[in-house]
Amino acid sequence: MTTQPPRPQLIDGLTEPRLSDVPRLLWWGQRGYWHGATHGPVKGRVVSAFYAVMWWPTWPALLVGQMIVVKRSAARYYLSPDRDAVLAIVATRDGWRVEDHLSARPGKKRGKALRALVLPALRAQADAAGVAIYATAASDKLAKDYADDLPGLVDVGPGRLRGRRLRREPGAASADCSSTDP
Repeated sequence: MTTQPPRPQLIDGLTEPRLSDVPRLLWWGQRGYWHGATHGPVKGRVVSAFYAVMWWPTWPALLVGQMIVVKRSAARYYLSPDRDAVLAIVATRDGWRVEDHLSARPGKKRGKALRALVLPALRAQADAAGVAIYATAASDKLAKDYADDLPGLVDVGPGRLRGRRLRREPGAASADCSSTDP
């Protein structure tokens, strides 16, 4: 039986969203769907457009659901210093899953700036704890960006509805990472 690893630790300089931030995070998700509906391959655009349209009649339930997921004990949400991007990491039996990578202005590199703050610390924590990191990137471009930002992250196949599934085993690409350890 596999046990669930602990959730990742806080990272200096980053905060966690408050419940009062949840409506904003939900809106960022909607903006991200519209961004996805106008960028990338046709299949991803269609799925994103569907999500964007379905967001409107379901937003009250989505709001309640988002409040619950932000506060669940297995999740750690990292909010950027400018409070304009968020990245969630959720502890599961399979490792740490990247979720809710959202920004106030999709396509303006705010998510990339946040990844630059989170991923090096997350990589070190995951390697120390022997935990894999995995994600489903919404597009091939985002999958490449994730792989560029997190050494050892590899493409393991297509996502269920869109994008690419990615995984990094603990200690992967350690030869590529600078370290002061002997």
